[in-house]
Amino acid sequence: MMRKAGIIVALLVLAGAALVLLRAPGAEDPAAARAPEVLHEVPDVAERVRVAASVPERPAAAPAALVASVDRAAGAEPAPQAMLQVLLLDANQEPVAGAALCVLDLAAGGTFGAPVASLRTDAAGRAQGPVPAGTLRVELRVPLIEHDLGVVAAGETRAVTLLYPRAAMLQGMVSAGGRALAGAVVSVRRPTRSASTTTDAAGRYELGLMGGMPDTVCARSPLGGLVVRALQVPPGATVTADLEFGSGTLAGKVIDRITGEGVPGVKLQLSRPPDPRLGSAVMSDDLGRFSLGDVADGEWSLSLSGGVSDTEPLNVALPGDGADFLVIPVERAVPSPVRPARRR
Repeated sequence: MMRKAGIIVALLVLAGAALVLLRAPGAEDPAAARAPEVLHEVPDVAERVRVAASVPERPAAAPAALVASVDRAAGAEPAPQAMLQVLLLDANQEPVAGAALCVLDLAAGGTFGAPVASLRTDAAGRAQGPVPAGTLRVELRVPLIEHDLGVVAAGETRAVTLLYPRAAMLQGMVSAGGRALAGAVVSVRRPTRSASTTTDAAGRYELGLMGGMPDTVCARSPLGGLVVRALQVPPGATVTADLEFGSGTLAGKVIDRITGEGVPGVKLQLSRPPDPRLGSAVMSDDLGRFSLGDVADGEWSLSLSGGVSDTEPLNVALPGDGADFLVIPVERAVPSPVRPARRR
């Protein structure tokens, strides 16, 4: 019994000694230990930047705040600047207030350039602001006014006056086979925007335009026919353009090349070479059949898309020399396999 008591006492003594060692001066609780705060100095900059960063026990990448401070202090030279002054007047020579102007760098990107500055006209129709030097264009989006400034040099002050073009009117009658055609869609396409209207019961249409720009007029029949015409509408003028559809019909069937079955839901677009953007489209029905009416004689391009593999456009001539019905074999597009979602 005495022996067991001695062992217990010895264990208690050892435990007390361990507690004393843990609470000795200089020892810290690991859970409460913190990394020391270190001041980093960034050399070779205009102004010495001191950034406090917490340094972990193991080596690590420089903190994001430190990198940002270095970039800000040792930043690159600012781009050379010029000054642009714009006066915007309407067709009556009155100032236009509150108009948003966009400045584009034509050498910076794409066909239309990259936006580099924006300005807004005040009550006197004036706008002023810094712009980067370069080959620039200033434009108003609505109505569309574009003015190329050419090369604007650093330190230069360029002043320009923008005038609203006088409104013009495009009007006319749309017919097919000598009869007025109601419900035809007439549109005017421009490089950056388009306008459209629908013919009334008498086949007439009117479109208000900003004159002075080359236009392409495109009319689409409710039966799928197409008429395309290029013209110029001078500022302030009223131009009459009558549009006549043909009387031909282009019909056919889209079939599966392997099974011979009709393929539904295929989009067939009829266009005049060489511009496939100006076209009229129909969809094949449940049996794969399609029909395009009010088609004029001549050379046409017929392209297919939707549910079929890539196919080359077909060149079609009307009248069809006896080929009144087209049978178009296609390969069905294979849908991409759907990958199952990964479980986390």
